[in-house]
Amino acid sequence: QAPRSNPAGTHLNLCAVLSKLKRHDEAMIHATSALSLIHNGKSPTIASDGAGNNSSVRAIGHYNLGVEQESLGLLTAAEGSYQSAMAVCTLDLGSNHSLTVSIRNNSYAGLKAIEKRKTRRKKKHDLKKKKNRENMESGEKIGPDTQRKKKTKKSSKIFDHSKAKALFTIN
Repeated sequence: QAPRSNPAGTHLNLCAVLSKLKRHDEAMIHATSALSLIHNGKSPTIASDGAGNNSSVRAIGHYNLGVEQESLGLLTAAEGSYQSAMAVCTLDLGSNHSLTVSIRNNSYAGLKAIEKRKTRRKKKHDLKKKKNRENMESGEKIGPDTQRKKKTKKSSKIFDHSKAKALFTIN
């Protein structure tokens, strides 16, 4: 039997390649396109490889979208995508399927990393707010003539999904 057409799977494979090339904005577009094709009934929700192994294209789409959103700093959106990936995979394949277990484990790792990033952001924001309040109380004027030098060093703690988790592809 000839394999069924799977345009969403093609978009997800492009997403994975672009992500490896650190072209996350383009990769996110392909993940979104894959989900749109599935939603509109133009691509299957479940795909099967030649050996009869099923995978949830829909769950992989949500997961890959989450990875790209996380890479771009869209943390709240990424949380939703990871949650959707876990729920959809369980619905499509059952809670004990190997893909469900893998997506669950990787999604939990992503959610944990997001929580750490959000905590760091909040601490940084709170510290900046505190400094501004102290400056206002001391009467220090911050304007165009008295601007402080900004740090130009970028944080090395930017999410690197290549170390944390793998994107899923469709065979």
